[in-house]
Amino acid sequence: MELTHRNGHSNGSVPYQNGNSVHSSNGTLANYRIEIRTTNITSINDNCIPRDIYFRIFSFLDLTSLCRCSGVCQKWRELVKDGKNWQYLDLFSFQVAVESNVIENLSRRAGPFLKSLNLKGCKNIGDNAIRIFAKHCNQIEELNLRECRDITDGACAALGKHARNLKILNLDSCDKLTDYSLNSVGNGCSNLEDLDVSWNKHITQDGFAALTAGCPNILRLRCAGVEKFNDTCLTLIGQSLNRLIVINILKCSRVTDEGVTRVCEGCPQLETVCLSQIPAISDQSLLALGQNCLNIRNLELNSCAAITDAGFSHLTRQRTEEHYLEKLDVEECNQLTDATLQNFAANCPFIRELILSHCDQITDEGMRALCEGNGAQQHLEKLKLDNCPQVSDSSLDFLCLCVHLKEIDLFDCQLITRQGIASLRARLPHINVHAYFAPSTPPLPIVRGRRKCCCCIL
Repeated sequence: MELTHRNGHSNGSVPYQNGNSVHSSNGTLANYRIEIRTTNITSINDNCIPRDIYFRIFSFLDLTSLCRCSGVCQKWRELVKDGKNWQYLDLFSFQVAVESNVIENLSRRAGPFLKSLNLKGCKNIGDNAIRIFAKHCNQIEELNLRECRDITDGACAALGKHARNLKILNLDSCDKLTDYSLNSVGNGCSNLEDLDVSWNKHITQDGFAALTAGCPNILRLRCAGVEKFNDTCLTLIGQSLNRLIVINILKCSRVTDEGVTRVCEGCPQLETVCLSQIPAISDQSLLALGQNCLNIRNLELNSCAAITDAGFSHLTRQRTEEHYLEKLDVEECNQLTDATLQNFAANCPFIRELILSHCDQITDEGMRALCEGNGAQQHLEKLKLDNCPQVSDSSLDFLCLCVHLKEIDLFDCQLITRQGIASLRARLPHINVHAYFAPSTPPLPIVRGRRKCCCCIL
C-alpha cells in the first residue's frame, strides 16, 4: 500500500489505514488517494511437495517432535505413520518412563523399516517387549540394551531367531544373561560385528565358544568385568575372530600373559586393546603385541603394576616402521621410568594422549626427552601427570614445545607451582590446566554459639 498526494508526490504525512484523509506533518488536513498494489502470491500446496521431502525433514526430528507433527493435519498424520520415519529411534532420554507397551506399539509402527534402536537405561523393558520387537522389526541392525536389567535369555533367544541382520548389540550390565544368550546370538546373528557383554557375571567360556563359532565377523568385542572370562576365552577368540580390531577385557582378573599371547597371534588387525586392572599382565603381553599387532593405536594398561621399561622396549623394538600408537594409559604402572618416555620420543611419532598418573619414577629428564621428540611437539593434545612427585616446573617449560597441547592434569604434583602453571598458560593460552594446591595451613573450625574446649573441637 502506498500513500501519494493528488499532485503525485508525498509530503511526509502519517498514513492512516481506513480513510483517505490524514494529518500531514505540519498539522494540516490534506486529501490523499490510496493506491493498493498487490502481488499475486500462490499458496503452497501440500500436494505439490514430494513425500521424500517430508521424510527428509522429519528425519531431523526427535521422537517427541515427530509425534507432535502427527497432530498438525490428517495428511501429516499419515506421513508420520510411514515406516520411513521410524528407522532410527533413541529412547535413552525417556528411560524409566518407557514401559514395555511403548516398545510393542513402536515396533508395530516401525516394522521392518527400523534399523537402529537405543533402549539404554530403560529398566522397565522385559523379555516380552523384545520378543514382539524382534518379530516385527526383523531388519534391525543396531540394538542397545545396556542396563536393561530385566532382560534375560528369552530376549536373546528372540533376537537370535528373528534379527538375522543384527550387526551391533550392546548387552552391557544385563546381568541376568547366561551362556544360553551367547549361544542364541551365535546361532542366529552371523552378521554381528560389534558386541558388548561387559559386567555379566554368569557368562563362561562355553558361551564364548558358541559365540565365536557362529559370529566370525565380529570386529569389536567388549567383555569388561566378566568375572569368568579367562585365557580359554581369549584362545577361542584368537582362533575364530581374526578380523577383530577392538577388544576390552578390563578387570578380567583370570586372564594371564598366555591368553593375551594367543589373541595377539590370532588377531593381527587389533587397533584398540584394553588390559587395565589385570594383575597378571606383564612385559610378555607387550612382547606379543609388538610381534603380532602392528596396527595398535590405543593401548590401556591402567594398574598393570608388573609392566616395566623392558615391556615397552619389546613393544616398539620389533618394528621396521614407525609405531602408530596414539593413546596410551599407563596409570599406576609405577615401575616405568624416564627410559619409557625416551622410547616414546624415538618410536611413537603420532602420540596424541598420554596418561602417566601415579608413575612416581618419571622425572623432568624424561619429560624433556618426550617433549623434544617430533611426535609430542606435533601431535600431543592431552597429558595426565597426577601424583608424579618428581615432576617440577621445569617439565612445564619443556611442554611449551608441544604447541597443540590442549589439556593437562597436575593434581598432587608437589613440585609444580602456581608460577609454573602461569608461565605455561602464558605461552600456551589455549591450554586447560587441572591442578589443586592445598592450603598451607588448615583453616580453623568455625565454632558457633557457646565456646567449646579444644578437645570438643577435635
